[in-house]
Amino acid sequence: MKLKLLMDIEVDGKSFKADSTVKVGEDFAKQLIDEKKAELFIEKEIEVVETKEAEVEETEVEEEVVIEKKVDLTVSEEKEVMSIEVKDVKLSPEAKMVRSFRLAKAAKTGIYSEADQKAIQGQGELVAADGGALVDEEIVQGIMKNAIETGQILPKVSKRAVGKNRNALEVKQLDESSGTPADYNGVVLSVTAEGGVISPTKRAFKNTQVAVNKLTAMIPFSDEIMEDDAHGLIADTQNDVGKAFGLKADDEILYGTDSLLTASVGHAGSVAVTLADASNPTIAEIHELYMAQIAPAQAEWYMSGAVYENLNQQESTSGGPVITPNYAVSPFGTLLGRPVNIVNCMLGLNGESGTIGFCDWSAGYVLGTKGGVKQARSMHLYFDSSQEAFRWVWRVAGMPTKCVTMTLKDGRTVAPLVFGNDS
Repeated sequence: MKLKLLMDIEVDGKSFKADSTVKVGEDFAKQLIDEKKAELFIEKEIEVVETKEAEVEETEVEEEVVIEKKVDLTVSEEKEVMSIEVKDVKLSPEAKMVRSFRLAKAAKTGIYSEADQKAIQGQGELVAADGGALVDEEIVQGIMKNAIETGQILPKVSKRAVGKNRNALEVKQLDESSGTPADYNGVVLSVTAEGGVISPTKRAFKNTQVAVNKLTAMIPFSDEIMEDDAHGLIADTQNDVGKAFGLKADDEILYGTDSLLTASVGHAGSVAVTLADASNPTIAEIHELYMAQIAPAQAEWYMSGAVYENLNQQESTSGGPVITPNYAVSPFGTLLGRPVNIVNCMLGLNGESGTIGFCDWSAGYVLGTKGGVKQARSMHLYFDSSQEAFRWVWRVAGMPTKCVTMTLKDGRTVAPLVFGNDS
């Protein structure tokens, strides 16, 4: 509503003089009229004689003041008119993304409606000259949350941040394979007599580096889609991008399909158990996988849906099912007392390696991250086709924590990561 001020007023530290014309929300307008500080303004032609320099300096063009509430003050160059909007900023991630779409449209057309001005308030970062903007941090966190929830392996590996001014994950891998009581992973023990000299030993490490790579996605949206179905599109896109990141991370941790991460299947630090039929392990082969795990009490089973289906049709030596239903532990039950996980990207046909795994991912694999998922948009890339491009970038590196397996005194070869391989 447009009002004419009847006296000088002050709003959040800003002064407005009597006889000024202001545009305010209905609630604030009613308050000013009730307090006899303003009256309803009737539109008419106003001839501008001069704009006082002090007033212009006091209310700069499109100045945004951030206090406990958002206040947007605008003075036009042709008329002495100020626009005041006061509102609390409590928006959901979806509402914040809608605001981003409105801002993009307004920046492209140069037309800022009242709704556009409201949408701009609280925007995280905007570089209009470059035609791009970063998206609110809550949106980015939502994408990463979907990635973690979708991946079966990603949430369980060890994670560390790649330091500032570095572009590689560096891990000191223990290069010791002994697992005897007298020499466990380079820790050499000796019985020393009273007053005797203790013999020092030095553990061997291998300093390994893997480069930080980028996992990316870019999706263009037409102006029509953004204008007509922004909220639905935002929610679906956010969920799908996050899920795709989670599935891809699982695939790269296992197989390194696109060399984003170092593969764990076939790595020198993991144990490979040969299977006669990679899609349908026998009871004896399941026990062999179990006994190759250095810490069975911390490990879980990982397999494709096809392998899970085949194992469900087998019976144990006692006549019961190989996989025991135990929904309190896992929706897919347990195998030899340990939880079963179905991994959507895991192989499951005979002739393929890495169809089933018995793994302790927290001890066996480390993922280095360079910040979180970064999301940005461009209004210029598809300008000629009335589209905007949204881009997602996640910088990561990863590798197994062990460079060799360990041999125990009974001759077994063990490791935190154990996989069934094709014969």
